[in-house]
Amino acid sequence: MFLSFQSQPLKSPPSTNVEDFQQAAFFFEEIFKEGRSRELWPASYHVYFEKVEKYCSENCSREQKLLSQFYLLSYYDNQLDSEKVVQIGERLLREIDFIELEASVYTSVALSKAYERLGMFRKQLEIMPLVIELDQKFDNLIRPLGYTYYHDLAMIYYQLQDYEEARRYFTLQSEELLRKGNDFRVASMFNNIALTYERQGDTLKAMEFYRKSIEILEKDHRASESDPLPYRKHFYNVVQSNLASLNMENMSSPEVKEIFLAEIKSSKEIKEPRITRQSYINLSQLYLFDGNVDSLQKYLGLAKKWEESYPDAKDRADISSLLGKMYYLKGDKENGYLAFAKAEKLKDSLQQVITSRLLVEATAEFDYDQISKTLSTKTKELEENRKAVTLQWIVMGVLAVLLTIIGIQFFKANKDKKKISKQRQMLKKNLKEKELLLQETHHRVKNNLQMISGLLEMKQHKVMSADGMEVLQESQEYLTSMALIHHMLYDVEGSGKVNAAPYLQKLIDHIARSNGREDVKFNFNIEPLEISTERLSPLGLLVNELVVNSFKHARDPDLNIMISLERKSNSYHFRYKDSGTAVASRVAHESHEGMGITLIKLFVEEMESVPQFEDTAGFGIEFTFKD
Repeated sequence: MFLSFQSQPLKSPPSTNVEDFQQAAFFFEEIFKEGRSRELWPASYHVYFEKVEKYCSENCSREQKLLSQFYLLSYYDNQLDSEKVVQIGERLLREIDFIELEASVYTSVALSKAYERLGMFRKQLEIMPLVIELDQKFDNLIRPLGYTYYHDLAMIYYQLQDYEEARRYFTLQSEELLRKGNDFRVASMFNNIALTYERQGDTLKAMEFYRKSIEILEKDHRASESDPLPYRKHFYNVVQSNLASLNMENMSSPEVKEIFLAEIKSSKEIKEPRITRQSYINLSQLYLFDGNVDSLQKYLGLAKKWEESYPDAKDRADISSLLGKMYYLKGDKENGYLAFAKAEKLKDSLQQVITSRLLVEATAEFDYDQISKTLSTKTKELEENRKAVTLQWIVMGVLAVLLTIIGIQFFKANKDKKKISKQRQMLKKNLKEKELLLQETHHRVKNNLQMISGLLEMKQHKVMSADGMEVLQESQEYLTSMALIHHMLYDVEGSGKVNAAPYLQKLIDHIARSNGREDVKFNFNIEPLEISTERLSPLGLLVNELVVNSFKHARDPDLNIMISLERKSNSYHFRYKDSGTAVASRVAHESHEGMGITLIKLFVEEMESVPQFEDTAGFGIEFTFKD
């Protein structure tokens, strides 16, 4: 997957049937070891590996089944189908047998890259320890011996906008590279450190590390296989440009222009369109700073052209903002207003705050200009007719001015009202979409819990001991109590709360049926209270444990169980009582705690409360909790 590119024609899958797994393995090893992963595999590979995987699911050994899935994952990784890589990769890495195979190393790396492509940086961070562990376990298959993963971790933290942690790992990586004498890579780390300071608004620190990077690059002109000379020259131009962007006020315009043009030239030579586009934006900002409208318009046009060829929403927003400023320099307030409005739609939440301020300023200035023009016109008319008109005409003129102002303000207020109404509709739509997404999440969680419960039920026939069977049954009942919450959340909208009465009654009905105790009489005094899942989940597990314990230990052929849940002031009061005789007193509970009592106390503690056990016959417990 990570070997060097070669230019021989791609091989075709074996023409024989897929039942010969060794032939499939040999074919995969051939294309893998020849470095074919960087070339796009044809669809025939997908068809072949899919057939191999399907055949092995029923006919091959355990190891061959796992490897056939790995071959299919490798195809999806080659096609950059991140969702398929995540689906198969997560499943494979949960298999203990697969972790013992070299293929697990490549799978962990492919999964990490898939998370990165999907923007799931938290998941990527979680899997990095496994990537490092597997790579070391199999003698550094991915990274050379002595290579650290500091840079990989730094980039993840950078994407998560945790710039302090990103900078710490960039620093560790630079120290490691410095020990190895790789000055060019040290300069690269210093540039990255500067970027973290720049993102945090610490311009002085950012400029300090940009200068350190430039100092190293000016001394080290040695090319290498991994860092050829053209790329080194280009990187030098990039760092110079980064520094110049922060230091324009202290540099002459020709000097800054020369730096930006050099960056454009080298970025085109090594085909980095993102850098080319950013350089044109930097040049536009320079000419905006100088007030050179013609040059500003020229380079904004080039920046826009490159953005259209290689789209990027952030740069598109920056270009729109610069266009707005250019129109203002030209005195075109109306087009400036429209350009800022377009930029506002493109920028992210932080940038929108800045753009909104500019938009408000542009709107105010535009309105002020319109009012000023009207006032100026009326004033001239009054001055020209001042000697001839009477006081009545003067009053009428003033009224006309006031009516004009009121009309403009009314128009603006109506426009703002429409805008607010549109935003409110968008917010309602977004809220509805999020509610639907949350409902779907609860539905999937419920399905997953039910699937796990079903798997436990399927495994019961393999358990020989009664204790083992009991543990599996109890586990199923715990899962059912949690799945029922998510089922009920799926049926309600919005608040994330569930009506406790139907939930507890359904839960107890299920427990009685699954334990064959429909004969037990339950007395419910449960008010229809809306309770959050943070409290209802441990409460459901507690009720499950209490009812099952009563079934086991009550020793009453006419067992009666009373369950009460009531609101008292700002709290909820829960009480449970059975008619059994297994426990004599509260002292017995505290002195001879079994696993059941321990679990009961844990569930109550999770609700931030303390249980009170009754001293009367049978088993009783009550406590008060808040939501």
